[in-house]
Amino acid sequence: MKNTTFNNTGFTLMETILYVALLSIFLTGTFLFVNSILSTSSNIIERNEVVANREFIDSKLHWLLSQATGVSAPVLGSTGGSLTITGATAGMYPAVITLSNNQLLLSLAGGATAPITNSRVQITSFAVSHINTSDTLHELRITTDMRSKAKTNVTSLGDIFTYVLP
Repeated sequence: MKNTTFNNTGFTLMETILYVALLSIFLTGTFLFVNSILSTSSNIIERNEVVANREFIDSKLHWLLSQATGVSAPVLGSTGGSLTITGATAGMYPAVITLSNNQLLLSLAGGATAPITNSRVQITSFAVSHINTSDTLHELRITTDMRSKAKTNVTSLGDIFTYVLP
């Protein structure tokens, strides 16, 4: 009689469990890595949005103040929640910037207000200090606290814009 032996070419139960555990660890690590990249990308997009809005506010204020003849609100030596700029151009001044419903609003020459921030950010505070720095120079210090609506942990708090007025 002929003795026949079987060749076991498959995996044992212990090997299968070990391979499945290693594969699970690898896939979990891969998932966490990809999730981290996507989350970081989303935070960067929201930070860019906050920075872009802050830069737009700053450039709008520079534009308005570069042609201004004075500031009527807040009065010299005080701090207020809105800014009224006077100037010689009838179609542009007075320019009024106020905070309403978490947006900065701009009104030119008594016209309708329009937001100068977009809908992806909210302004939580806006304060303007009108300071007398010398007999001939006045200074405006403008503080805005801004945050992303989508990711409330993305903020830009307490930035101060300083403008020297003749």
